[in-house]
Amino acid sequence: MQQRFGGLSLHLYHTQVQGGEAVQNIVDAFSYFNTHQKELALDCIVLIRGGGSLEDLASFNSREVAYAIFGSAVPVVTGVGHEQDESIADYVADLRASTPSNAAELIAPQRDDVARHIDTMAQKIEFRMHKAHDEATSRVDGMVSTVENALRKKIVMVERMEQQVFFRLKFFEERIIMHQSKIEGFVRLMHSFSPRAVLDRGYAIVQKGGQAIVSVKALKLHDAVHIQLKDGAFEAGVTHIE
Repeated sequence: MQQRFGGLSLHLYHTQVQGGEAVQNIVDAFSYFNTHQKELALDCIVLIRGGGSLEDLASFNSREVAYAIFGSAVPVVTGVGHEQDESIADYVADLRASTPSNAAELIAPQRDDVARHIDTMAQKIEFRMHKAHDEATSRVDGMVSTVENALRKKIVMVERMEQQVFFRLKFFEERIIMHQSKIEGFVRLMHSFSPRAVLDRGYAIVQKGGQAIVSVKALKLHDAVHIQLKDGAFEAGVTHIE
C-alpha cells in the first residue's frame, strides 16, 4: 500500500512483528521489496515496531530476519522498541534508530537540521584542507631548508677546495719561477765557460796538429800553429819562445 507523508512516498507492507508468523512475514516483506526495488524506486526499507518485552521482540533476534536484513540490496533502517531496546536486527542494519519516531527523523530530517549538518561538514572539510595545506607547506619548507643547507655546505666545501687549489698552483708557480731562474743562471755560467765566450773576450785558441796548446813547452821553433780568433783563424809559425 502506498501513502504520501509530507514530501515522502511510502510503500507500506503490514506484517506480524510478534508471534509464530512474525519471522516469516518479515522475511517475505524483505523479499517483496528487494524484488520490486526498481519499480517502487525505493531509497530504503524501514523495519519498525513499538516497545514490548524481550519475548515480544524475539522475531528481531532470529537468524532468518538477520539474514534478510543483511542480504537486502536496499539500505535498511531499524527502529525497534524503546531507546534501550537492542536486537540482532539493529546490528546488521545499515542504520539503527532508537525508536520508530526517531527512524522517521533520520530518514526525513528537518531542512534546517540538514543545512546545519552541511555547514558543519563544510567547515570541517575547510579546516582539514587548510590543515593539510599548512602541513604540506611546512613539509615543503622543511625540505627546501634542508636542500639549502646542504647546498651551502657544498658551496663552502667547493670554495675551500678552490682556495687550496689556488694556493697550490701559486706554490708551484713560484717553484717553477725559481727553477727557471736557476736554469738560466746555469745556462749563463755554461756559456761563460764555452770557447766561443773566451774568444769574445779577446782571447785566442792556439792549436798544433789539431790539439789545443796550453803551454809553451809543447812548442818548438819553426812549429806551424793554427790560431783561432773571434771572427776568424789564420796559420802562423813559431819564431821565438820565451
